[in-house]
Amino acid sequence: MNKRQNSDKVNFLILNLFGLKGYYDVKDYVTPWLIKKYYLKIAKSLWYSIDNNLKNTSEKHKSIILNHVNKFTENIKQLKTFDEIDQYMVAFLTELTFYIFCYYPNRAKDKNFINRKKYWNLDFYRSILSIQNDEQKKNEILEAVHGKFKDRFKNPDAFIMKVFMTECNGENRQLVIWLKNNHPDVYADIF
Repeated sequence: MNKRQNSDKVNFLILNLFGLKGYYDVKDYVTPWLIKKYYLKIAKSLWYSIDNNLKNTSEKHKSIILNHVNKFTENIKQLKTFDEIDQYMVAFLTELTFYIFCYYPNRAKDKNFINRKKYWNLDFYRSILSIQNDEQKKNEILEAVHGKFKDRFKNPDAFIMKVFMTECNGENRQLVIWLKNNHPDVYADIF
């Protein structure tokens, strides 16, 4: 039977996305069928993520992206070898990235393309804008208090009770303002 060992990068990707069972499924040797199964799971997860998280775009743009994922899931099922499956996955993820960037370049008719930064402005139809609402900012603040700035805030649980729950009345926006006023260096580092 046709088997191979995955790279650690693929194994840990599957661990992070699908947990220990997925990791143990692929950590030793996989068949084309098994790696295809996990690539399909990745595609399904991407579909869910795009559907849930791509906001403030037209239905047309979202539909183009989701249809690209659907096309991948239909076409990969026909492939048989590791090379075919892996190459299709790489092409799919690259194309998907450009679709998310709002423009998939087509330079098929260019005789000689010089790869320069100035040719990669892809905002012909849309631009990507990353925003955070107050709840997302609160989550990032709490993660920083428990992680990078743990020494600064000493007791993260006390920070939540004293600052967030008491001084800010459990209001996300007030916590953001509190951090900006009381620890502008931390605020600047996080945001």
